[in-house]
Amino acid sequence: MLLNGKKKLIVFDLDGVLFNSISNMKVSWQYTNNIFKLNIDFKEYAKHLGLLFLLCVRLCKKIFFIMLILIILIYLYFSFYNI
Repeated sequence: MLLNGKKKLIVFDLDGVLFNSISNMKVSWQYTNNIFKLNIDFKEYAKHLGLLFLLCVRLCKKIFFIMLILIILIYLYFSFYNI
């Protein structure tokens, strides 16, 4: 991104990969907990961090495996019929 002829870069780290954001998450959770009167400890909340990502990885692995099988079947089909 160019701004006034100088290169500028803005990095958003929303998942804690680049920076350890646990302390910020804890403050946010405490605020949310108070507003909605959830009465759920941060340790309980933290047990579930990253679960959606792991679910996506598992799903991608399954999709990759299915696509690999389809590619092999298509290859075998075309090889068999010399197409």
